[in-house]
Amino acid sequence: MLAFQGHQILQKHPVLTHYSPPVSSISTNPSSLSTRPSNNQSIQSLCLKNNLKQALQLLYKEPNPTQHTYELLILSCSRQNSLSAAGTVHRRLIHDGFDQDPFLATKLIDMYSQLDSVERARKVFDRIRRRTVFVWNAIFRALSLKGNGEEVLNLYRKMNAIGARSDRFTYTYVLKACVAGEGLSWGLSKGREIHAQILRHGYESHVHVMTTLVDMYARFGCVDDACFVFNEMPERSVVSWSAMIACYVKNGMSLEALELFREMMGESDDLLPNSVTMVSVIQACSALAALEQGQLIHAYVLRKGLDSVLPVTSALVTMYARCGELELGRRVFDQMDRRDVVAWNSMISSYGSHGFGRKAIDLFNEMQCESHA
Repeated sequence: MLAFQGHQILQKHPVLTHYSPPVSSISTNPSSLSTRPSNNQSIQSLCLKNNLKQALQLLYKEPNPTQHTYELLILSCSRQNSLSAAGTVHRRLIHDGFDQDPFLATKLIDMYSQLDSVERARKVFDRIRRRTVFVWNAIFRALSLKGNGEEVLNLYRKMNAIGARSDRFTYTYVLKACVAGEGLSWGLSKGREIHAQILRHGYESHVHVMTTLVDMYARFGCVDDACFVFNEMPERSVVSWSAMIACYVKNGMSLEALELFREMMGESDDLLPNSVTMVSVIQACSALAALEQGQLIHAYVLRKGLDSVLPVTSALVTMYARCGELELGRRVFDQMDRRDVVAWNSMISSYGSHGFGRKAIDLFNEMQCESHA
């Protein structure tokens, strides 16, 4: 649902005698007219089979890699989580004159983001001269995932200044950037500015954009604004409903969250809550110590097969503990195939707060043993 030296990325691969610089940055070079058999299909096939090592070996023998070959090599580096291979592919790509290809620049930024090398992603962005909306979106996403909200919004300001167009993904990323910088006083005001731009450019009918807007207002505690956006949406997805329910829960309005959930359930037979929805609803029951409602929700979770989802079962453990039903909580806890720290902490603290110190200590020791296993 994120170190490198700038010179390294520009370092050329040792020049092979059969290399010939391309005239175009798309996929073919003049020397592609030679009778030398192409290794491109073989490289692509190896990438699709996750055999990156052999693909790189063939790359050294191929004088004219195509755009598609580089695309698959980049994706393969991401899948293999190999930063060293990524550097190799990138250097060769630059050598072959593809460094100004916006499509490949987008793929490179995404790759470096996945490899947790945002500095290299920045280098790719800085180097590319023709920045399509896809290139802008890729760097926005990479920086947002690293929590660099201020940098995203500064770049977005430059994007607007040069008249580059935004799309629905742009608005999603910059809204998330406002939240990434929520500790900054201007985060909310910038979010309101972007909201105005969304309306001005006619994106109020895009479910994903408006759902992100609901979430942005929720993170800043602006429940009325989130509610207004939600109510004005011409259509709502399960993600939209879940975002509004979570907004109520996060801001201490658990009764409103449960009421909205009931409204959601009556909205349409096709609108089925997912695990994210159920976590928020269970948290609302927990905050209200609403045992009866929580048990009904638990029964629904079992019917829909959501009891295998870790955050859902962890929330159930917490809910039963808050309601004082330690045995029911322990039963859910014992049936979990795997447990996260939330489930362990909830069960341990519930024993401690209800006067079962010995059980709390025993369970803590069990957690320690399991973590070292």
